[in-house]
Amino acid sequence: MKPRRFERTVAIEEWECDDVLSPLGRISIAGWATHRGIAPDAMRVLGCYVLIYLLEGEGTFQDANRNRSKIKAGDCLLLFPGVGHAYGPPANGLWRELFVHFEGPLFQTLQTTGVLDPRRPIHNGAPVEVWSQKILDIVHTPRLTSVADSSEKMCRLAGLLARLTADTPILPREDDWFEHAVRVLEGNINEPIEMQWVADAAGMSYHNFRKRFTERAGEPPARFRARARVEVARRMLERDELTARAVAKSLGFADEAHFSRAFRLFSGQTLREFRRELRAKQKAVREAASESDDDSE
Repeated sequence: MKPRRFERTVAIEEWECDDVLSPLGRISIAGWATHRGIAPDAMRVLGCYVLIYLLEGEGTFQDANRNRSKIKAGDCLLLFPGVGHAYGPPANGLWRELFVHFEGPLFQTLQTTGVLDPRRPIHNGAPVEVWSQKILDIVHTPRLTSVADSSEKMCRLAGLLARLTADTPILPREDDWFEHAVRVLEGNINEPIEMQWVADAAGMSYHNFRKRFTERAGEPPARFRARARVEVARRMLERDELTARAVAKSLGFADEAHFSRAFRLFSGQTLREFRRELRAKQKAVREAASESDDDSE
């Protein structure tokens, strides 16, 4: 089909849809486009679902649910009926995408059951050559002429959406980015983490994220995570008969000396002092329990 031109669109090609409709739903339009996106001050609202797969370029996405994030090639946007949205590359930039507009009872059921969730509009489908072909195998096919074939096509699209969304976490909203960041920084405490990734998940530049996080938490995110790791270590030492070396190894410290320095920095005690205090507390608890047993006899 001959490409057409629209406002903010450099080129667009749409593919013909099927003649026979399925009771499960339908793909109303599909194709590819190279364009400058949709401006945030003029959010678009559609009456159907849309899958947008970014083939080339990068940019940002935001919607009326206050989801906001950076996106790149290999990311997939799921747009929902009635939800205003805006997306696109940086000013004067371009990106290239595959798009699929679809609707019907099958997809409404996927939303009702949480497979399609407006709180999770961005999903990763890398590598591009693999996932773009998966989408094309479903939507860019010879026109179907039977209800059975059309229904099978809808089921294949539903399966692709389920696989695409399976492991995507809910994006933080603008008013709970801090809580989301705290959960991320306190999670998987024994694994290294890139602060830039945490900032990206919050929809901010690293500089802005570090500044805002420090204002809320009273310390930078890296120091917050280091403190959280020492707190986990302290609970492990209280609960289990573990050596400092074992705890250090379990939590990803470089060595026992590194762990000892971090423990003293954030707890105000050396490991020896902590152990001595812990033994004293445990002894006091045992003695109190013993006296209670004697009184009950």
